[in-house]
Amino acid sequence: MNSQVRNRVGRNVVARWVVLLSSALSGCSGVDASEADADSVVVDALSRGHDCQEAIGAHLPGISDEEFEQARAEFAKPTTAKDGLGPIFNEVSCGACHKLPLPGGAGDETAERFGRFNPDDTFDSLSREGGPLLHTLTLGNWVNQAGHSCQVPTERVPDDATVTTNRLPPALFGVGLLNTIPDEFFDELAAAEPEAVRGIVNRVHVALPDVEDPTQHVGGTRVGRLTWKSATVGVTEFAAAAFRQEVGISTQHCVDGQSVTTWASDPSPNGVAVAVECQDDIPGTDYAVGSCEGNRTEIEPHARMFARYMTFLAPVPRPRPSRPGWLRKGQELFEHVGCADCHTSRAFVTPHEPFNGVPGDFEFHPYSDYLIHDVGDLGDHIGQNGETAEKVHLMKTAPLWGVRLRPKLLHDGRATDIASAIRWHGGQAAAAADAFDALSRNQQDKLVEFVLSL
Repeated sequence: MNSQVRNRVGRNVVARWVVLLSSALSGCSGVDASEADADSVVVDALSRGHDCQEAIGAHLPGISDEEFEQARAEFAKPTTAKDGLGPIFNEVSCGACHKLPLPGGAGDETAERFGRFNPDDTFDSLSREGGPLLHTLTLGNWVNQAGHSCQVPTERVPDDATVTTNRLPPALFGVGLLNTIPDEFFDELAAAEPEAVRGIVNRVHVALPDVEDPTQHVGGTRVGRLTWKSATVGVTEFAAAAFRQEVGISTQHCVDGQSVTTWASDPSPNGVAVAVECQDDIPGTDYAVGSCEGNRTEIEPHARMFARYMTFLAPVPRPRPSRPGWLRKGQELFEHVGCADCHTSRAFVTPHEPFNGVPGDFEFHPYSDYLIHDVGDLGDHIGQNGETAEKVHLMKTAPLWGVRLRPKLLHDGRATDIASAIRWHGGQAAAAADAFDALSRNQQDKLVEFVLSL
């Protein structure tokens, strides 16, 4: 992106974001953003979300109000060393990262990742040096419950890292619905896309299955759909991985008699071991279910509760449009310039009897194909060990439902308004970005207002 384009991207960003978001939210009674700044628009919209079609943060049918609120409270509950926090971490709870407008939403603070490329051009996550995720917080100088003085150093990006990136926590609304969609559906989406922009279905190994799903098995392969790279299949694995990687709390699980210990050890600063008594106030694995004999299956209760919360967290409701004609034209332009080639408007429909208990035959529109694409400079070059440089450059098509509630856009938050985000697209999406730029200002505003209505 040259300096002229960058200047165009940054021009009047906040002012346009406020005006267009105000229009998109005007169907939610009481929301008036005409004289507000971007932050106050978001706060006002979120605080009044219950006036929209249904409450933002409501749950899907299939779980009681009591269980859902208990799960939400656990998701947002701050932890300490007595709960297993540490020795290094990025936040004290899941809800402290996924927080906008409430636990399970997107985040506005990025986490840094690092790695390097091997001579054969494959990716090395530098796991031996604590990679790929950088932990910015530490227990530091502290005294454990036995009275022993501890000192935990702060992690840093290693000197041999050649690539770094930042990523925002994604919103988790509706992921329980997404989790039910069969792999073949994503193959169909890929086949239907024009060859020039066709994405790749990212099939990944399952480390910890959603045990109710008969198609998920430890070590099996499924289509990834979660994270910025579609690198994770289900919510149980997402929960256990994030609990350990971001909060520093380790867990062990049983699946069909097999002990899953992928996240059973606490993270250590730059891979340098911390004495067991100084990792936190729970020696060894923080939460373990124990022996897996007798073909036992049991997911550690914290991870299971987080997964239940994410499973039943409903999609963000669309606001009532104040200018239906604008939105219709905006949708036409969205499709005309090529945004819909990847941010597909195709309906997703849950199976008749979903394995996880969410409503069957439920239609939803996340506006993503969940495939990975070459998007030019947006590629962050961080991936899994052994993946090629070409593969780690690819990014998932970010779902657009509920995007109006995110003050920062794209994986690293570099954009704060829809128009800027579009202009940052390159690679397979460059033609769509150019076509957007060729529209008149009025047409661009219509397209942006449509996106903010999703």
